[in-house]
Amino acid sequence: DFTCQDLPANNDPLNDCVMLGNLLELGMSKLERLSLLDCNIGDAGVAALTLGLRSIGSSLINLDLSNNSIGSEGLTALASALANATCIQYLNLEGNDFSMAAVGLRSLSDWLQTF
Repeated sequence: DFTCQDLPANNDPLNDCVMLGNLLELGMSKLERLSLLDCNIGDAGVAALTLGLRSIGSSLINLDLSNNSIGSEGLTALASALANATCIQYLNLEGNDFSMAAVGLRSLSDWLQTF
């Protein structure tokens, strides 16, 4: 399991996401739960995580990105990254503003239809 509390306390969520994405891409392939709730990672943070999320997709069961200021761009990047997430059982995106995220919601809908 990995949570927001595991990130360094440097108040730079984008840099933290870049580092975490790189670590995941390098082989944390057994990660089952990733919780980054209330980390304020935004669209850029989700984009920075995408390569890592693609790498661990087959083991990821639980992903919590709630309350992170994620919008359409982040949601679109996330949907693309989750293409390999064949085991995911829980995805929490509440508290993000998707009111202007038609493209991102369509991408997420397309991904959900693969189950």
